[in-house]
Formats: sequence, structure tokens, C-alpha cells
Amino acid sequence: MVRLTASLALVFLLALASGCSSSSSSDTPPADNSKGSLTITGSPTLTNALASPMMALDSKPTITGTPTSVKIKAYSVYIAQNADCSSPVLVGDKGATADYQELMGATKPILFSAPSVTAGTYNCIILKISDILKFTPDTEAQTFSGGVCVAGTEVNFDIHKTETPTELWYDLDTNATNTGVGTFGASSEQTVFIYASMDPTAVMAHNSLIASTQILPLLNPITITAGQTVKTAFVADPTNRMSVIPVNNGVTTADFCWLEGFIPQFVTQ
Repeated sequence: MVRLTASLALVFLLALASGCSSSSSSDTPPADNSKGSLTITGSPTLTNALASPMMALDSKPTITGTPTSVKIKAYSVYIAQNADCSSPVLVGDKGATADYQELMGATKPILFSAPSVTAGTYNCIILKISDILKFTPDTEAQTFSGGVCVAGTEVNFDIHKTETPTELWYDLDTNATNTGVGTFGASSEQTVFIYASMDPTAVMAHNSLIASTQILPLLNPITITAGQTVKTAFVADPTNRMSVIPVNNGVTTADFCWLEGFIPQFVTQ
């Protein structure tokens, strides 16, 4: 969730347990016992997160160093019972109140809280986020990058920027496609939709406007149980995932600090 193709090597692996364990359903149940609730927090690590869910494809060599800060702006979340992501249901919407939230802090931010979700099995989750994530290099990254990454200086990580060839991403709000804008050194903010499905090929078969680069795998369905609360976390572990995008590669005019091979996942808490 942060561009998602091999050239940026931003690979998302989403893993949600297929049911509520006692540890994930101990919260106060929703008032309407015909429904359940879903809470999504953010976290840099969890004990039950996969150590390396998937290696980034065609990634640039990474350097030693871990961001002291990684921030994401999430606007809304949809879930769908169909693996092709058709008939999605909006379960969380921050609208204009959406703001950047820190994933690396000790306090886990609540990205979304959906208090009334119809019980059932959901095979797709759709996130509407800003296409600009933000990260701050540490002193190790500054050393191992030769000063390209500057400790304490926040960097905009634009996941849907100008590319060659041009990439079009589907926008659920407008039922149309958007072209990426911005560059490594001059990011430009857009909202983008990221689709995670149990069957990624079914998503494109249902809607040919959805680009393969905005579709992610979902390993396990989301099971909402009546009267229970499912707690999940967006785990974003950027340990040693920074890299240097070199000058004269056709898209930069100077070496650039980047978050290469960033591997977030969704897990139960």
C-alpha cells in the first residue's frame, strides 16, 4: 500500500487471518449483534508478522539504515466479498480529515475503525490513500548512502509518478483512469486506489481499467463474525529498505534517496 511495479520495487503483501481468534475478538462487541466490527491500526512490527513476506521484484541494491519515520495518509477503506473486487462496500471514510499518520512510533495509530460491518467472508480490500508516503532516513542511511540520504530530512515517496511508459491507474471515485504525475525530486500528490484480492487476475478480468500495478495479493480472506471485533494491523517494516536512485538513469538529475523494496502487509493482532 507504497509506484507498485518492479521498477520501484514496492511490493505489498496483505495477509489477513480467515477468522477471529480469541485475542482478536476480545474487544467490546458492536451494539448490533448481527454485525461485526473491523479495526485497522498501523505498526512497524508485530510478533505474528511475516519476517519477509515477499522479496521485492527487480529492486535496486538497498543500503544499511532504517527510517526513523514512515507516514501514510489513508482516506478510506472498502471491502468486497467478491474476489474480483466488484460490489465493494465502504466501511471507513475520513474524507477531508485524513492526515499523515506515523507508522514507526510506539503508539499504533488507528488508520480505520469500522464499527458496523455485515458478517461474512470478504476476499478483497480496497484502500484509498495519498500516493505520497513520507520517510525520514537515519544516520546509518546517511553514512551508507554517501550523504545522499540525509538523516532527519523527510523525503516524499511518490508511488504513482511520471513513468515511461505512462501508467494509468483506475480511480474508483470517478470510474476513470489517472496518469501519474510528479518526479523523484518534485513529487505531486494524488489520491490512488490500491486493490488487494485473493484472486488478482479476477480483478482485471472484471474491470480492465484497473492496472496490474495497483493490484496486490491477499493471502487470506477477512472473516467478519457477528458480535465480534476483528483487529488487524498495517505492518510497515522498512528495515534496511532504503536505496540510492542514481543520476543519469533517465528520470533523475541527481542521486536520490528512495524507499526501495518497501514491504508492508496486513496481519491480525
